[in-house]
Parts: sequence; C-alpha cells; structure tokens
Amino acid sequence: MNNDLQILNEGIQKLAKLTGMGTAFKTTGDPAHQDAGYDGILYLKSGAYEAQFLADIRYELRQSKVFTVAKPFKTDRPLLIVARYIPKPLKLEFRENGINYLEASGNCFIHTEGLYILINDQQVTETRVPAQGKLWRSSGLKFLFSIITEPGLLNAPYRAIADHAQIALGTIGGLLDELKQEQFLKETGQTTGPKYLLEGQERLIQRWSDYFMANLRPKLTEGRFSFIDSSANKYWKNKGDHNIQWGGENGGHLLTGFLHPERHTLYSDLPKTEIMRKLLLKPDPDGNVELLKPFWRLDPNPERGPNSAPPLVVYAELSTNFDSRNRETAKRIKADYFE
Repeated sequence: MNNDLQILNEGIQKLAKLTGMGTAFKTTGDPAHQDAGYDGILYLKSGAYEAQFLADIRYELRQSKVFTVAKPFKTDRPLLIVARYIPKPLKLEFRENGINYLEASGNCFIHTEGLYILINDQQVTETRVPAQGKLWRSSGLKFLFSIITEPGLLNAPYRAIADHAQIALGTIGGLLDELKQEQFLKETGQTTGPKYLLEGQERLIQRWSDYFMANLRPKLTEGRFSFIDSSANKYWKNKGDHNIQWGGENGGHLLTGFLHPERHTLYSDLPKTEIMRKLLLKPDPDGNVELLKPFWRLDPNPERGPNSAPPLVVYAELSTNFDSRNRETAKRIKADYFE
C-alpha cells in the first residue's frame, strides 16, 4: 500500500499544481469498497464545487488486466484509476469508454457531472515507466514473435533468428539471457536434439500481447481512413490482396468466422497512396479503418487463412479490447492456435 500511496500523492500533487484544484484522499472503511478492490475516496475541489471518486490505485496497469478496473458496483461515486504509468493505447480505450484515470505525472482524463479535465502533455519520466529490459521493447518483441510463431527458431543459429525477426544479430544472445532470467526458457541439457524449450507459454503470450500493444504497435500506425463507398464496410474481404493482411476484428473474422467487423485493421508495406487507391480509402482522423506497417514479412500464401495477419497479432489486438465480442474471439483464436 505504501507504493500505492506514493503514486497517488505524486499524481494528486501534480494535478493540484496544474489545475489549482484542492485535493484530498481518505482510505475507505466500507467493507464493500474494500471487497471490491477500491483503495479509498479521492476528493477534488474547486471553489464551492466538490467531486468525489472511488480510487483504484495500480502500481502497474497492463492492457490485458484493464477489464478488472471497471468492476460492477452500486455507488453514486464514479471510479478513478490511479497508476504510475498508463500506455497511450490504454488511455485512448479509457477515454472512449468513459473511465477516469490519473497518472503519477499528472496526465489525466476526469469527466463527471460538472467537471471535465484532460491533460496529455506531461512528460512521463523514466522513474515512472515500469522497469523492463530489451526483451519487452521493439526489438525484443519482434524476437519473441519469431520464436513463439516459429518454435524451431529457438534452437536455430543466431543469424537465422535475427533474419526472421529483422533485428540486429548482436542482440540475440542478450535477449535469450533475458528470456532465461524471466523463466521463460529452459535448457534441456541434451547433447543431441533441442538445447532450449519455451516454458510458461500462456503467460509469455499474454505478456507479449500487453507489451506489443503498449510498446510496438503504436510505432506501426500509419493513419486512419474511411471507405469512400460505405458499402465496402460489408465487402472488405473483396478489397485485399497478398500485400495486405487484415488484423483486429477483420483478422478475428478470417481466423474464426465468429466476428463481423465494425472497425477495420489492415497491415501493408505498400505505399500509403497505393493502398488508398486499391481499397478506395480517404483520410479520416475519426475513420473506422486503421492502417499499420507490418513488422513481419508478408506471406503471399498464409496457411492461417486468406490475408489474415498472424494469429498472435490478432489475438493481442482482440484480447486487450474492451468489447466482449472481441475478447470472446480472442479466446477462440487462443484455443485454435496456441493450445
């Protein structure tokens, strides 16, 4: 709890400095609050106006755990998530779903009757970012993607791993060491046959999903668009070719047949103008078509289905989404491809 209170104090002090509002926090004595996982009541005051929030303080908030913050609970006080650091994609999800949050840096989204605060420009210092080695940054995530999707690479020459992951050869040894330190890698001790085996693959896949969404995926974004002809929202499957692979809800539909996309996600290494011409897209910052650059080599004949992004990528995008249909589809992908 001491770490939690330190995070809270940093956040409310910075919020008070940025807004001039008065702040106070009281730990809750209500057993119902405690049983639901709330830490106390946060008071925000401006003049005669006062707002009260049930505070849920998180030392580290991962994308796959966000659904536990929106707990069903009968109260007239809105919920406020307080965390040391919140990944940018998760902040967007919170705002879209009306969930209040406050970072230790002072960045926040607070929207309730009579109050609206959105602060996005405060720098997140290194002490506030969860500690992580190279394994959970861009090059490490590409490395993990390769050995999860192609298990034989784990015991291949370093050059083969680096070539598949499209990362520097000199990073492979260190990444394997980190993988071992985090207890995802087991040495078999065999003189013949595989030297290494992956351990805790389910935990590894979920953690990869969290950090892919937070650290790698935002760097791949090329922009948002909408179809010039709105009927293409229903006939999107006719629009692709081997240079375009569908992720997100589209990939979930292609892999399971369960989901009918409302938002479209596509990966392509073609020039943006060519993609716009092929799919008849127009730039639209609020559009329901998201374009990203793939970090893997596009396969012209993917065994997983026509023009689907890799199941691991689609799983990550759907399992960390607030939409229950998407999470159900992610479970089906997990059962079909990873169990």
